[in-house]
Amino acid sequence: MRHRRFFLILCFLLFCFLLTGCTVSGFTPRDALSTPLAGSSVPAAADSLYRVQAEPVALYFRYYDEPYLACEWRTISRTQSQSYEQALLDALVAGPSGSIPELTPLFPPGTRVLSTTVNGHMLYVTLSREIMDTYMDEPADWQEYDAWFRESPLRRRLCMQSIVATITENCDIDQVQILVEQTDSISGSLRLRQNYFLDDSEDSVLAGPMVRDSSLLLGVDNSISYILQLFSEHNWASLYRFLASSDGQRPEYEEAVRRLEALPSPVQFSVSPATLSLDGQRATLQVHTAAAGSSLSSGGRDRIIHLNRENGFWRIALAQLEHLMEVSP
Repeated sequence: MRHRRFFLILCFLLFCFLLTGCTVSGFTPRDALSTPLAGSSVPAAADSLYRVQAEPVALYFRYYDEPYLACEWRTISRTQSQSYEQALLDALVAGPSGSIPELTPLFPPGTRVLSTTVNGHMLYVTLSREIMDTYMDEPADWQEYDAWFRESPLRRRLCMQSIVATITENCDIDQVQILVEQTDSISGSLRLRQNYFLDDSEDSVLAGPMVRDSSLLLGVDNSISYILQLFSEHNWASLYRFLASSDGQRPEYEEAVRRLEALPSPVQFSVSPATLSLDGQRATLQVHTAAAGSSLSSGGRDRIIHLNRENGFWRIALAQLEHLMEVSP
């Protein structure tokens, strides 16, 4: 009986304690959420150096294995402790996102961007030593093969221009100076040497600041000129990459070749500057072509040609090429 009475008194006291919201030494459950443990610090998530920003940018990669760079628009993330230029080039060196299969990477494996420094309208970019490596698919005697004799220097030119095009597209920069990490004890300039481009320059010749080369960018004017060049050369495999498909007019490859081979090839051509539609997805150009036996000045024909932007690239319907050469499908 005595134990039962003691138990009831104890329960009553505990109930009063909870009812009045009494605390021990002024400590409440809310304090447990806001008081750091001894020896700990507040998490750095609120620190602006760790805050991530998302940026829409234009990055330039190679279009298939063609001699042009094309643009991929995508969003990259960076912290406020990372420069905008560094984030751009880190994404560029990492390669295309994979969502656009037409784009291919340009940098040797392992290449890293070690630093970027802006001085006025000049950007200094330091790349790791891997930039000087040969590409995995390049033969050691590349000079002995006609295709590689053209491809190896072109690949390096496009690689450097992908940096320049990306930086000048997104930043208030006019020129880019490339520096390369040194791993030996020989002192000297960090500047990229001109023989990187495989142009037979002496090792002592240093490459100067590089500027944007629009002739390597696959815009609308370069696209139509290259399309007509491929047409004249009967390079059907490459030309097929530029045939439009969004309107359902792109035939199978064999059918396209059959129709293309039935057309008289333009021997010479000239193209007027393009005008774009309001939404930027359609280009209109005036093309003057001359077939065999004619010249641009004394003969030929003028035609209005339309290009459509598909997946970011300018392409032409096969029917437009047939119209250009006055052949009905």
